[in-house]
Amino acid sequence: MENSNLIYNKLEGFIKKYYTNELLKGIIFFIGLGLIYFLVTLFVEYFLWLKSFWRSLLFWSFVLVELLLIARYILFPISKLFKINKGLNYEQASVLIGNHFSDVSDKLTNYLQLDAAKDKSELLLASIEQKAAALKFVPFASAINFNGNKRYLPLAIFPLFLIFFLFISGNSTLISQSLNRVVHYKQQFLPPAPFQFLIVNTNLQTEQNKDFSLQVITKGKIVPENIVIHIDNESYFLEKDADGKFTYKFTKPTTDVEFYLEANTVISTDYKLKVVTVPSIVNFEMALNFPSYLNKKSEQIKGTGNAIIPEGTVVTWKMNTLATDQVDWTDLSNVFQFKKQSNLFYFSKNINQNTEYQIVNSNSKIKNYEKLNYHIEVIKDQFPVITVINTPDSLKTQKEYLHGQVSDDYGLSKLQIVYYEKDKPQTAKRGTIPLKKDIFDQFIFAFPSTLNVVQGVTYDYYFEIFDNDVLHGFKSSKTSVFSTKITTDSEKQDQIFKQQNDNISGIQKSLKSQDKQLSELSKLQKMSKEKDNFDFKDQQKVNDFVKRQQTQDEMMKQFAEKMKNNLEKFNQEKNDTFKAELEKRLENAAKEIEKNKKLLEELNQLNDKIKHDELIDKLDQFKQTAKTQAKSLEQLVELTDRKSVV
Repeated sequence: MENSNLIYNKLEGFIKKYYTNELLKGIIFFIGLGLIYFLVTLFVEYFLWLKSFWRSLLFWSFVLVELLLIARYILFPISKLFKINKGLNYEQASVLIGNHFSDVSDKLTNYLQLDAAKDKSELLLASIEQKAAALKFVPFASAINFNGNKRYLPLAIFPLFLIFFLFISGNSTLISQSLNRVVHYKQQFLPPAPFQFLIVNTNLQTEQNKDFSLQVITKGKIVPENIVIHIDNESYFLEKDADGKFTYKFTKPTTDVEFYLEANTVISTDYKLKVVTVPSIVNFEMALNFPSYLNKKSEQIKGTGNAIIPEGTVVTWKMNTLATDQVDWTDLSNVFQFKKQSNLFYFSKNINQNTEYQIVNSNSKIKNYEKLNYHIEVIKDQFPVITVINTPDSLKTQKEYLHGQVSDDYGLSKLQIVYYEKDKPQTAKRGTIPLKKDIFDQFIFAFPSTLNVVQGVTYDYYFEIFDNDVLHGFKSSKTSVFSTKITTDSEKQDQIFKQQNDNISGIQKSLKSQDKQLSELSKLQKMSKEKDNFDFKDQQKVNDFVKRQQTQDEMMKQFAEKMKNNLEKFNQEKNDTFKAELEKRLENAAKEIEKNKKLLEELNQLNDKIKHDELIDKLDQFKQTAKTQAKSLEQLVELTDRKSVV
């Protein structure tokens, strides 16, 4: 049985090698015949420039032939080799083996016949085993010789060599161009012309509503005089420059443009100028939302991104767009993207300093198409301004009045006075001065007013004004420091005594001047009696006298008023006989001064009218009044001196 199995295994090995040899031979035939038909197909197209129909027939014929070749020479032996389809049986294999080993042909056939018998006797089995033993050393597989396929190699080598030769000789276009035309049999191909159109533009693409200049040159044996471009059943000549370049300008195209070129009956392939839709801004505006403390209504600015705004303003940019996918805000150091809602883009930002920025729009085809440059100028909130000056005491109250003015660019919030014991700022206290919360106000203040102070202490103080700038914590400005001593009651009395003494001294000086005036008046009276009429010089003397006397009377009136004021301050008791007497004397003196003043006016009028006789009488009256006035003031001074001594 072992010998019998060995015989069958050797037969299987023979069959497998047989079909392997068939596959090798089929590969050689497939490559050889396939390449030959491939080259024939390409040569036919290369030389004949077939129409689309014949190129399609040529292409599908090539496909069909190649399929037949691969089925016959590749797939068929593979199916037999892997027993997909029925191949050689043992009897057919024995015949092929017998053709190679003639001495075992009958023995192998006889063995297969005996082994195929159904009823096997012991004698038959012994005979089968004997024949198998005789055949087991015969190498069945050696009946197949792979080297026999070498004679078919020229069939495959020749087309490969031809293709290699075409490539190294620089004629590869014969294969590539022909193959391209056969494969793309539906496409129109024209036979070579004496020249070719070459588009200089590397990219036939332009932006919407933007001119595009098409540049064309020709390559070949001749250069045409003119080139015509065909667009939508219309024809236009291209312009030719000195370098032989042809140009045509597409004016602001909005959609894709298909065209082809023609010259000397040579027609180019169809071209298409692609028009890219560009992003655009249709409407642009800014909303300015000012800081709340300014109490200003929001404003709208349309058509521009430039503005002058207060510090802290929130600016919102809004714009309607077309064909826009993205809008960016950039100040060259930061980039912020607008929020999109349909075709509306918006973005908000708090602006606190001068800003140079750009608005940049884009879509899926064009990035950063428009770069709109704008500038925002920020007005900083200024510090409040305060000025304080001394005000003349027009009311003669002996107080130091301060007049102040405060202002701010947007508004004031509060005004305070800060006071402390001299050189002790740590003891500072604050008081509030009423203020209008406007951009300007003014005030009058006499320290200490209603402030809580201590008598006999010297205080330093200054004023501080605050604006309404919430963003910066209410900015403030201060004045220079003033200094005032709070007088005690005794010091006030001393001041009154001193002022009283000064007033008495003033009156005494006025009385001495009055004596001189009376002496001058006597001279005028004597002169007026000696002359019947006054000349110009005499009139001038009278005028000079009247002016001096008027000045003298005014001074005495002021001293009398000061004495009266001091008298009211000095003693507030209701029942004071001296005070009553002094007030009576002051009233009499005041009446005499007023009477004297009236006479001086009449005297001056008479002098102007040159009424000599009346002037003499008026001088007499004035002299009597002046003496009465002097006597009244002397009594007043004498009474005051007695009281001061007491």
